[in-house]
Amino acid sequence: MKDYINASTLKRFINLIIDSLVIGALWLGLFILTGKLIAKYGVPDWIEVGKNYDLSLTLLITFLPYYLIFEGIFKTTLGKLITRTKIVRLDGDSISFYNGLARTLCRLIPLEPFSYLFKKEFGWHDNITDTRVVNKSK
Repeated sequence: MKDYINASTLKRFINLIIDSLVIGALWLGLFILTGKLIAKYGVPDWIEVGKNYDLSLTLLITFLPYYLIFEGIFKTTLGKLITRTKIVRLDGDSISFYNGLARTLCRLIPLEPFSYLFKKEFGWHDNITDTRVVNKSK
């Protein structure tokens, strides 16, 4: 790998917090918009009123596109921009769309956030996709 320094666990944690706040804000915005649309136009016929829907499904509607768009297309996230880190492949080159897609899908592995407990610098979404989050050079 080129002369990159892996991002610290603290920076990775800050990335997670920032990205989670952005995803939460997007989810809340979608939730409010949906509420306003229902208030204006009523409940669509295909929704069973009173049925308990899993809110995690609606969270996926914001989580998946966020990471897919930011990592797959822009090759970074808002958290990484703020902490001045970036994602690279093990050979040091820029990630491809497919690396971003794979990282996004790996985040859906149950208990994936706890993978840092075993090998602190890298999560499963790093190891499985052969990518690393590194500090940007100055």
